[in-house]
Amino acid sequence: MTGAIKLLNEMVKAEHLKSLEGNPRADMFAMLYEKHSDTSTAGLTKAVVKWLELHNAQVERVENKGGIIPGKVVGVGFYGVKRTANKRIYSPNKNGTADVHSVINGRAVKWEIKCKYTKDRVRPKQLEYAESVRKAGGLYFIVTDFDNFITHWEGIKG
Repeated sequence: MTGAIKLLNEMVKAEHLKSLEGNPRADMFAMLYEKHSDTSTAGLTKAVVKWLELHNAQVERVENKGGIIPGKVVGVGFYGVKRTANKRIYSPNKNGTADVHSVINGRAVKWEIKCKYTKDRVRPKQLEYAESVRKAGGLYFIVTDFDNFITHWEGIKG
């Protein structure tokens, strides 16, 4: 666990303990707080979002995936497996959109999460999106671990 993640976990714990002040059963709940890690894409994303929330940034997690609505049965295939006419639903978000959108000190900042431990890779559409954000005056960062995120954060906060 890196120093930055340890710091985040200490901040989350302090916030949790503060929320328990005055609770007669606080000792029971003192250790029940979310612990963060940056060893998975989901964990890193949660850590970034939590850090931004703790530092009063406007932040939202954006998912850009569609889905499938199961349709009616149109036949029976091999071994009696039912075939259905499914309908694909496409995401309304722009292709390549960043995983986390935030506003920090009045400036749009987009965070693409690509965890180095899971060997995530940036797609061409994401690079196109990054360029469009930068052309519009926003900031766009690719985050590979929590220490990397903190380096970008310190550059923004100066």
